[in-house]
Amino acid sequence: MKKKIIALVGIITLSSSALFSQIEQGTFMIGGNAYFNYNFPSGVKASSDLNISPNAGFFIVDNMAIGASMMFNSFKYGSSFSVAPFMRAYYKDNFYGQLQVGFGRSSFEVAGTTTTTSGLNTELDLGYTIFLTDNIALDPALYYNFYTNGSKYGGSNLGMKIGFQLFLNR
Repeated sequence: MKKKIIALVGIITLSSSALFSQIEQGTFMIGGNAYFNYNFPSGVKASSDLNISPNAGFFIVDNMAIGASMMFNSFKYGSSFSVAPFMRAYYKDNFYGQLQVGFGRSSFEVAGTTTTTSGLNTELDLGYTIFLTDNIALDPALYYNFYTNGSKYGGSNLGMKIGFQLFLNR
């Protein structure tokens, strides 16, 4: 069910991008996102999570970019790395939707044993680009991330992140 919802939202997001035009065909986008979480779960020690995701894209038509991003994630009991192609579509007033599906590897400790897994990582972002200048922007976004590792490990995340983008040839 979750996969069908993600696919439907992604298709709607990407197919309706031609309605508005803020960023022209031929523009390059270079930047990334970062977030830091500090969790206070009930009855368990607090933990932190740091995620850094550089990206690069190219606007193939007005308002729609394709590209790739990498994700580095460090958390209390391990780390992960993934690479994902993405498609980003802009709407009226600099709102955007981004869908990416990639492959990643995780290494983490469970009950004193280190486990390494790999699998698919799908993410849907809904955000707003705030242009500080004609070429420099901040990208706050809400995201939903769904990951599977082909084993009993997997799950999903819902959260907020902030990005920084440099638009070349704009």
